[in-house]
Amino acid sequence: MEFLNNRLDCSGGNETGALFIQPTWLPIHNVFIQGNYLEGGGFNLYLERTGNASYGNVHALNNRFRPTGWGAATTASGPGYASWRDNHIHDPQSPEAKGAPVGP
Repeated sequence: MEFLNNRLDCSGGNETGALFIQPTWLPIHNVFIQGNYLEGGGFNLYLERTGNASYGNVHALNNRFRPTGWGAATTASGPGYASWRDNHIHDPQSPEAKGAPVGP
């Protein structure tokens, strides 16, 4: 599954995340999140293992975040990201819009 070079906006008022990855009944593996602009309420990028399903081989690379809710990103449970690089708060005044770095 790939999310490449998108704008993901979740700002309707009752959201939990612009990209919400939460396997509950079926596993989610081999996810690539790259070059996206994520914004909105809740967390912009959310990763959580629930129920009996698992996730793995999730990569987040070179994304920009505009958090207006709880924050840019969180990993609520599970093994976390296989790779997490070059993810930043969006800053239109900086080269490549790289504001403060964002952690998983």
